[in-house]
Amino acid sequence: MNRKIWMTIGAMFVAAVLGLVFSQSLSVSAGPDLSEEDVTDKVKMQYPGEITELELNENGKAPVYEIEIAIDGKEYELLIDGDSGEVLKLDEKLTTAANEEQKAQNNAEKADEAQTENNEAESLQLREKTKNNETDKAEKQSSENSADKDRQTDNNEKTTVKAPSNKEDSEKEQPVKKSKQKQSIITNQEAIDIALEQFNGRVEGIELDEEDGRLVYEIELESSQGEADIEIDAYTGKVLVVDIDLEDD
Repeated sequence: MNRKIWMTIGAMFVAAVLGLVFSQSLSVSAGPDLSEEDVTDKVKMQYPGEITELELNENGKAPVYEIEIAIDGKEYELLIDGDSGEVLKLDEKLTTAANEEQKAQNNAEKADEAQTENNEAESLQLREKTKNNETDKAEKQSSENSADKDRQTDNNEKTTVKAPSNKEDSEKEQPVKKSKQKQSIITNQEAIDIALEQFNGRVEGIELDEEDGRLVYEIELESSQGEADIEIDAYTGKVLVVDIDLEDD
């Protein structure tokens, strides 16, 4: 009795295994519902390009067609369901040439950015150097003018004519005054030309004034670098004061 039962169970097991193998065999042999020709026609209807590769992939649960198509110089990868014809995926496929071109473009952009930063740094250094040179020059000129002014003051003090103590001294002093009065002064243009040698700019104002018994031209100049006030002896044309105010960059 037991033997018959075991024989029956064994027969049922063998039948089940054979049925499973048979069903899998039928599934494999059945293939996708859409043929390669069907898929090709479907793709051509939707995408106006050239199919460069078509392959059926049955490794997954459902058959999938893997297709590569070229459109306007670009390559795309399509995944299409082999049974329904549904487009599962559409990606642009970058070629080696495209990758190299993109890489070259990125490198060129980085090089341009680096060059721009370098140019800005050099320009900043040049402006700082120019500013320092102008400041040094202005300080040196101001120092020289101050020294000249001090020397001129000393000379004036030494050559000052004392007030006459009597009539005879008064008569001796008169020729000196007349000589100074007859001495001619330089013109406005001559004074401007002398001022422009100290600071290159446009004339904003010029005035003839008397300071401590001396006729002096006061000239205002202005440029993109700043402005300057210059005083010039109206008789000798000597530069007495140079006051330069430079603008910050």
